[in-house]
Amino acid sequence: MTIAVSNSGPLIHLGQINRLDLLFSLFEKILIPQSVYSEAIESGLQQGHHNARHIQKEMGKGRIEVKNVPKERLEEIRNENLHEGEIEVIALALDTENQVVLLDDEEARIFASTFNLNVKGTLGIIIDNVHQGTISKKKGRELIKELNKIMFLSSDVFSLAMETISRE
Repeated sequence: MTIAVSNSGPLIHLGQINRLDLLFSLFEKILIPQSVYSEAIESGLQQGHHNARHIQKEMGKGRIEVKNVPKERLEEIRNENLHEGEIEVIALALDTENQVVLLDDEEARIFASTFNLNVKGTLGIIIDNVHQGTISKKKGRELIKELNKIMFLSSDVFSLAMETISRE
């Protein structure tokens, strides 16, 4: 079974563009720590965000699951520069057999890479779906343009993502 551990960002962003399905064409299950559940679902529902309902619906199907993070693992990887959720996601990824971690924040991605974790972000999920043939290049470019409206993408990152899709 292909499993990934996700931070809030990829779930929220894919939920905002109504494309959580792209996660499940790559992974059978997404694990999240409690802090991600609190941010992406509980807070999102309280604030009336539609993407939180989409994420909650996937939990109801058993495709997203909340997992406890071992405290000893958290102590091993403490990093003052990262948010609690990012630390919990990395710790949980280190405790799973299939060590794929979904993070958008650059500093968190770099830190996770020091543990030899396979790091993917929201853009990588779209690119992988184009590569796999789940969505067309045209659709992939459209989705990246949609994401550019709701999340910060530097012009370099945006251009690189669009070029990568065009080369697929």
